[in-house]
Amino acid sequence: MRKEVFFLMFMLNAFASPSQNLVPNPSFEDMWACPADGRVYNCQHWVNFGQSPDYNHACAPVGNPFGVPENLFGYQLAATGNAYCDLWTYSTTALYREFLGVELILPLTIGHKYYASFKCSPGSPANGYCMQTDKLGIRFSTIAYDSINSAPIDNFAHIYTDSIVTDTAGWTIVNGSFIADSAYSYLMLGNFFDNAHTDILLTCTDFAVYYIDDVVVIDSSVTDVEENSPQNFVHYLQSGEVVLFSSSPCKINKVELYDYMGRIVNYSVRKDEYAAINIAGITPGVYIAVVFYHDTQVILKCYLN
Repeated sequence: MRKEVFFLMFMLNAFASPSQNLVPNPSFEDMWACPADGRVYNCQHWVNFGQSPDYNHACAPVGNPFGVPENLFGYQLAATGNAYCDLWTYSTTALYREFLGVELILPLTIGHKYYASFKCSPGSPANGYCMQTDKLGIRFSTIAYDSINSAPIDNFAHIYTDSIVTDTAGWTIVNGSFIADSAYSYLMLGNFFDNAHTDILLTCTDFAVYYIDDVVVIDSSVTDVEENSPQNFVHYLQSGEVVLFSSSPCKINKVELYDYMGRIVNYSVRKDEYAAINIAGITPGVYIAVVFYHDTQVILKCYLN
């Protein structure tokens, strides 16, 4: 099959915030204390925006219901690191939803286009949690909520999945873009749609639960993403790595980073919707990143400043 090559250009600057992930502690790794009781307040930055979402971490002792990978709702490795959260997205007995919330590193800029994503995975039918739903998503807010004053359930979210997420073995990425119409300071995760507007699959239990990991918000108005190309890529810097996302359904297989002499500098072998290249210790300059996904290669010209 003929391979197509697209030339895109993006800027990488460790001191610039435009390509920064605006979500603090996006993979729930940083904690105040090991979550033996599952309370979200044990996770740095993240808070309860409605009812009682849980915090799970590998530090929990064996048999604890809030461990990773084994916990109350099933067995699931973290998408990144050693931690994730979980929340209820549906209940047949009442209009019950659980919501996670976090204050963004910077408020959104009105009129800017933002890319946002997260990963989710349903609870395990083997543990009796076999209900699955759609409508799990991200919503932005100018105000904070809590367990008493819960986030609204009014059939609106900025980004959400309109198909039922069923993959219990891996992680499903939910992503999209939107134009900020307010200077939103908070991000919320959950199902903001009522029961009549939520589709469900399997009903052996009266509620649905999903694990959440790797939450991302990037100002794509100031990153050079080619919106009209067949394959779009979004990048941000995190802990000395360039994290590269594909906003198309195709998964990235590998990324190779070359200098201008054609010598390979570093590479990533993560097989997922994203890839990460460690740039710690790499001399600033111009580099070429070759992205391998599906049966196509994409060439990116990179400036490491």
